[in-house]
Amino acid sequence: MSNRPGRKISRQNARHPEHRKSGRPSVDRRALIGIGAMAAVIVVIGIVVALAGKDSGQQAITQTSNSVQIHGEPLPTFTGPGTGTDPAIGMTAPGFTTTDFDGVSHEIAGHGGPTDTAKIVGIFAHWCPHCQKEVPIVSKWLKENQLPDRVEVVPVSSLVDSSRGNYPPSSWFRSVDWPGPVLKDSASNQIAEAFGLSSVPYWVVLSPDNKVLDRQSGEIGATGFADLVKMAAASLTG
Repeated sequence: MSNRPGRKISRQNARHPEHRKSGRPSVDRRALIGIGAMAAVIVVIGIVVALAGKDSGQQAITQTSNSVQIHGEPLPTFTGPGTGTDPAIGMTAPGFTTTDFDGVSHEIAGHGGPTDTAKIVGIFAHWCPHCQKEVPIVSKWLKENQLPDRVEVVPVSSLVDSSRGNYPPSSWFRSVDWPGPVLKDSASNQIAEAFGLSSVPYWVVLSPDNKVLDRQSGEIGATGFADLVKMAAASLTG
């Protein structure tokens, strides 16, 4: 853009030589100087904005990222019902450490160490239509029924995709009134991979000594979830 005014001024000077004879700068020259000064200011402002944007992006990443640590060996990938016995049954599940949507740290014990509770680990994706049906049903069941002593449900939000529906997942879980904290998987879905997830919704039932009792994927509804609760409770005395 700066070259175009220069060519125009040059042509005007050729037609009006008196502009060159005058001791005062021409109007067009003063305008060119002003444009140059403005361009310098714009460049400086652009650098400041770029640096500010970079800092904001880094801060946002820090706020939304979470550190997930996996303890123990991963389970084999779940191949679903109808494919024979699940090889993970009887295996020791890995434990993990992560945070919930409020930034509170949680450690889910595993990797062979006994715990006080049997666990039902549920892994969900906010954009999954089956999860969108399943999560409100389970949420309603949990509010209307009391879990047996020493049985806990561990919900995990995984496979997060900002370009898909119900994002952010924290808002979605609030909208279905999930009772209690929801844990966050990492951006690389470490928890899902460690538990052998192949599709969502995904359920893994663990005994107090962290042995896998059952794994299921797909919608199981209120009745199916109640069966998982009974299975977990039975392992407390089994």
